[in-house]
Amino acid sequence: MDLIYFSPVPWNSIAQRPHFFVKKAIENGFKKVVWVNPTPSRFPERSDIRRLLSPFEADSFDKPENIDIISPSLIPIEPFNYIYNKVNKVRMASVLKDIKSCLSSEICHVVIGKPSLLSIYLLENMDFSTSSLDIMDDFPCFFNGIAKKSVSCILSRTIKIVDICIYSCSTLKDKYSLANDKSIFILNACDDLFLEKCNDIKYKKRKLNKRVFGYIGTVATWFDWDLVYKLANDYPSDMINIIGPLYSKIPLPKPNNINIFPAVEHSEIVEIIATFDFGLIPFKINELTESVDPVKYYEYKAMGIPVISSSFGQMTSRIKDGFVYDFSDFKELSDVRNEETSTWSQRFSPFFDRIL
Repeated sequence: MDLIYFSPVPWNSIAQRPHFFVKKAIENGFKKVVWVNPTPSRFPERSDIRRLLSPFEADSFDKPENIDIISPSLIPIEPFNYIYNKVNKVRMASVLKDIKSCLSSEICHVVIGKPSLLSIYLLENMDFSTSSLDIMDDFPCFFNGIAKKSVSCILSRTIKIVDICIYSCSTLKDKYSLANDKSIFILNACDDLFLEKCNDIKYKKRKLNKRVFGYIGTVATWFDWDLVYKLANDYPSDMINIIGPLYSKIPLPKPNNINIFPAVEHSEIVEIIATFDFGLIPFKINELTESVDPVKYYEYKAMGIPVISSSFGQMTSRIKDGFVYDFSDFKELSDVRNEETSTWSQRFSPFFDRIL
């Protein structure tokens, strides 16, 4: 039994939902996983050069031997769907051939973590036991103009083709909801091994005079520097540590109590979060974050530290339910309720029970 997984992120990136999905797939009996790295959904931009030349990302975890990684080489003109299919016809056929050469079983499932013309080509030219789409973000919101229209069209086509749609946030389920027999609601979670490590060290006390407000993860356009700077100015005797790949400019002047650190390997995250007194999730409130359930929330909770977040996506209900501090009124401190950390094994079990 094999799995083809179209990922929205490269394998060599910070561990995210796609990495943990294929990890659980292997644990559920898949002998071979073909991980297809993402292809561009828009035209190249100047900012892409910065991403290629700068070593911002950190690897997730060691790649299991039964995972093959394919990085398709296609001409990046996907916004022009008709022309893209004509120009890349031979190249897509070659990618399909490469994928088939990696398979070891006649029983094959496909999961699409990022809808694309290549994934549609595969769905239309290959037989599968099941096909699924994991809508883990509101994909069109990452783009503008013609690229946004293209991604929206591709997403709609994919939803109609696949057997199962998975939704990672209640907002996504409401927006793209299908018949119940075709839909599964699966929020994000925490890695089982990560939780075990947290349980081993989270009760250790640190002897520091300063509190540490910490953020670990990607810093991009959705990161709200204004919230972080306000927190730094409100608590000048404390430290704010930001760890992760940096894809947005740091506004100047930067408060002296804010420290910026590069991305780290996934294996180091537990020890870093253990140094936090509060976990931060300072995301802007916009169309993109409206459909986000951040994995870092579960990782902070696994360590047992309180979380301060802006009111976006799935975090809105957690703030209302008293599980999380709101950035907007953090000065009015009160006790937050404890929410038990869910693991990826628990989250993905209903999906694997359905397809296996």
